[in-house]
Amino acid sequence: MNTAQLPKKANIYKAMFYFFFSKKKFITLGAINNMAFELECPNKRSEWESGKYNSNIEDHKNKLDEYTDDLRKACLISFSIMFIIFLIVTIIGFYLGKFNLNRSINWSSVCSFCGLFSLSWATLFQLGWRSSSWKGIRLDELVATAIFRHVFIFGSFLSLLYFVL
Repeated sequence: MNTAQLPKKANIYKAMFYFFFSKKKFITLGAINNMAFELECPNKRSEWESGKYNSNIEDHKNKLDEYTDDLRKACLISFSIMFIIFLIVTIIGFYLGKFNLNRSINWSSVCSFCGLFSLSWATLFQLGWRSSSWKGIRLDELVATAIFRHVFIFGSFLSLLYFVL
């Protein structure tokens, strides 16, 4: 890392992309992000300016690998639970005759269903199975919040779209 300039906080969209597609880059970005938050503290900033601050990225990765795995696991578990619920509801729908393969697709109901699925998944994802820090500034926590917000907004849009279709 270039020690002439201060580490910068991570762009959340870049972090989300790395979270899903490049674990190694996500962890490195997380270490840089942690350093950026650490250096907001005046005594750490003075260590940086005097050259005493440890700017080795590897030393700042700590448990980021474990936290990333936890976040990915939480994402998968919550999605799996919602998918199982989807399958159960679909089976009940066919059993009761509410779903029929010969009927035409009601797109407003599909939108509403997808919206409710997204809302439920995002809520379940946000509420369970993850560890957290005191300040909530680790990159995995920031990404989890961003994923929750984006999926929740998308789900809300689809659910409300039901009323105009």
